[in-house]
Amino acid sequence: MTRLAVGGALALLVVACRDVPQAPTLPTPPAPGPFAVLRVDRVGPPIMEPASFSDAAGSLHLLYGAWAVGAVRYAGCATNCDLSRSWHIGEVDSSFLGIGDGGQVAAGLTTTGIHLLYQSAVANGQNAFLSYGWCPGACYLKTSWLTAVVDTMADVPATYENGGASAVVDPAGGIRAFYLAPAGVRYAECSTSCANSGNWQRATLASASSSATAIALGADGRVHGLFFRRDSLWYATCAAACGNAANWQLASILTAPPSCCYLDGLASLVVGSDNRLHALASVASFPRLHALTYLTCTASCTSAAAWQSVTLDSLGKGVLALGPDGALHMAFGRTNGALTYARCDSSCLSAGAWKRMTVDSPTSVNGVALTLGATGKPTIAFATYSDVYVALMR
Repeated sequence: MTRLAVGGALALLVVACRDVPQAPTLPTPPAPGPFAVLRVDRVGPPIMEPASFSDAAGSLHLLYGAWAVGAVRYAGCATNCDLSRSWHIGEVDSSFLGIGDGGQVAAGLTTTGIHLLYQSAVANGQNAFLSYGWCPGACYLKTSWLTAVVDTMADVPATYENGGASAVVDPAGGIRAFYLAPAGVRYAECSTSCANSGNWQRATLASASSSATAIALGADGRVHGLFFRRDSLWYATCAAACGNAANWQLASILTAPPSCCYLDGLASLVVGSDNRLHALASVASFPRLHALTYLTCTASCTSAAAWQSVTLDSLGKGVLALGPDGALHMAFGRTNGALTYARCDSSCLSAGAWKRMTVDSPTSVNGVALTLGATGKPTIAFATYSDVYVALMR
């Protein structure tokens, strides 16, 4: 009896335990993506192509035009940049009349601070100006910026996606720039006190059909540039005294197929330590197809035959960066909204050599910028119609 009683109690206890609700088995959460994506700023449509770079301390700097509020804005972060609270945001210039073109920006960094070029057009068909800005630090404060108009440029409408001025900083801290002026594509350079328009030397090189430009500086000091005519991509180069148009060599290096397409889109250009040129351009056809083309040249680059090319994507517009190890990095937005990062270590004229990964899938990508840290890790800044985001590789 005692054993039965005990056994019966144990049996009842086992049954009771079976009746206790058990926690459901949860699915394993997906692994985080290769990039952490953060919205940095929301200012209203449209946002122009951003410029981005990192300094020696690893801090990130973004600059972008915000048409809805008629301003050029800055966003900066020193550490923990995947957290919103780490970003400091402010205006560089908001002196436009009413809702105007907030500017398509190009920027560079020297030991003395940030240098910025942007279109400071105003609404109602007024003149478009090329403005320069300089900031030695605390650049989220408007009072930290010295700004001035340094030239007149062709108006780049706020909804036009192809970019405005491009700029690069030389080893001595001088500024070199490409942009579309009313008379054609123009090169300008300044070595010091660049808020004084009299310190800029300028050379108008040729007519152009698009405001999109790219500029790069070789290790040998030679300046390289890209600009568009409607049916062709043009290359320009100068070894010295580049403020004189006679010292430039120009050549068409990529032509759209007859009765097919036109060339426009964001141009991107980088130069390797061996002075090899790497470029991106888009062959476009109506309504919004952009065949993303990689081009490269090692010597005699004013000859179209010296350039080799390969189509990397049928719907993309992107930018290039060159890593300290010689690897090429690319970020591009597709017309269906997908943002993609790719890397190529060698044999980059083979499309399969570019290893790709999806960064994000916004509804649209209006502009993209790519910067590499000291170790070569990429950071991508991109703009949708109303917002600015940053994507940090984990």
